[in-house]
Amino acid sequence: MTKFNIPKRVYSDGDKKLISFRLPESLLEELKKVSTERGWPMTDLVITVLDQYLQWNEKQKD
Repeated sequence: MTKFNIPKRVYSDGDKKLISFRLPESLLEELKKVSTERGWPMTDLVITVLDQYLQWNEKQKD
Protein backbone atom coordinates (compact mmCIF):
# COMPACT_ATOMS: atom_id res chain seq x y z
CA MET A 1 0.00 0.00 0.00
CA THR A 2 1.37 3.39 -1.01
CA LYS A 3 0.91 6.34 1.32
CA PHE A 4 0.86 9.88 -0.01
CA ASN A 5 1.39 13.17 1.75
CA ILE A 6 -1.89 14.97 2.31
CA PRO A 7 -1.94 18.16 0.19
CA LYS A 8 -1.91 21.52 1.94
CA ARG A 9 -5.32 22.33 3.36
CA VAL A 10 -6.31 25.98 3.66
CA TYR A 11 -9.87 25.79 4.98
CA SER A 12 -9.49 22.91 7.41
CA ASP A 13 -8.14 24.54 10.57
CA GLY A 14 -10.08 25.34 13.70
CA ASP A 15 -12.88 23.68 15.56
CA LYS A 16 -14.71 20.83 13.92
CA LYS A 17 -18.45 20.26 13.90
CA LEU A 18 -20.16 16.92 13.48
CA ILE A 19 -22.51 16.88 10.49
CA SER A 20 -24.53 14.24 8.76
CA PHE A 21 -25.45 13.97 5.10
CA ARG A 22 -26.36 11.31 2.58
CA LEU A 23 -24.06 10.19 -0.21
CA PRO A 24 -24.88 8.05 -3.20
CA GLU A 25 -23.71 4.49 -2.59
CA SER A 26 -21.43 4.50 -5.63
CA LEU A 27 -19.69 7.67 -4.40
CA LEU A 28 -19.34 6.24 -0.90
CA GLU A 29 -17.83 3.03 -2.29
CA GLU A 30 -15.24 4.99 -4.27
CA LEU A 31 -14.37 7.16 -1.26
CA LYS A 32 -13.85 4.04 0.85
CA LYS A 33 -11.72 2.47 -1.89
CA VAL A 34 -9.48 5.54 -2.28
CA SER A 35 -9.11 6.07 1.47
CA THR A 36 -8.04 2.44 1.86
CA GLU A 37 -5.59 2.70 -1.05
CA ARG A 38 -4.06 5.88 0.38
CA GLY A 39 -4.09 4.71 3.98
CA TRP A 40 -6.07 7.77 5.05
CA PRO A 41 -9.15 7.88 7.26
CA MET A 42 -12.16 8.54 5.04
CA THR A 43 -12.89 11.75 6.95
CA ASP A 44 -9.43 13.10 6.06
CA LEU A 45 -10.00 12.23 2.41
CA VAL A 46 -13.35 14.02 2.29
CA ILE A 47 -11.99 17.08 4.13
CA THR A 48 -8.99 17.24 1.79
CA VAL A 49 -11.09 16.89 -1.36
CA LEU A 50 -13.51 19.60 -0.24
CA ASP A 51 -10.64 21.87 0.78
CA GLN A 52 -8.89 21.36 -2.57
CA TYR A 53 -12.12 22.12 -4.41
CA LEU A 54 -12.58 25.37 -2.48
CA GLN A 55 -8.99 26.38 -3.25
CA TRP A 56 -9.56 25.65 -6.96
CA ASN A 57 -12.84 27.56 -6.88
CA GLU A 58 -11.13 30.63 -5.38
CA LYS A 59 -8.47 30.57 -8.13
CA GLN A 60 -11.23 30.51 -10.78
CA LYS A 61 -12.47 33.89 -9.51
CA ASP A 62 -9.16 35.62 -10.25
